[in-house]
Amino acid sequence: KLNRLELSEVLTNEYLYAKQTWDLERDSLIRQATKLGSEESETALNDLTRELSHITATRQAQLSAKYSDAVIRGYSHSVREYMGYMDIASPAEALQDAKDALRESAMASLDGSMKVYPVQMNPLDWFEGLSTSFTLEDLTEDPEIIRIQIMSKSRQ
Repeated sequence: KLNRLELSEVLTNEYLYAKQTWDLERDSLIRQATKLGSEESETALNDLTRELSHITATRQAQLSAKYSDAVIRGYSHSVREYMGYMDIASPAEALQDAKDALRESAMASLDGSMKVYPVQMNPLDWFEGLSTSFTLEDLTEDPEIIRIQIMSKSRQ
């Protein structure tokens, strides 16, 4: 018979191994497609892209179900709470919840090489502020106008 900590660890490991298996399978498929010659490789990559677009969502849902199983059946929330009592209860649990939320919001790119997070940057034209190609007019502009522009951006 397993106690809560052991059950939580077993279910969490099951989730992690399933995630690892999927990542390795996806990498193997990509490696196979890129091994072929240039023309064959292009066709194989196109076929692989279509195949991954069909199966990735299903695999991600299966992994989410395994993670939910680890949380619910493994009493992960209780285990985290107990571990928090040994540490500092509320900050430890809040940090773990933030990590879980961040991990669950990330989606893998099609080839699995990076994580894509659903983020909306404000203001919507934030990237314009990164430009370093100033004109002479920009540099000689009235400082009050610049301050007004910054204030209007901060209210968006």
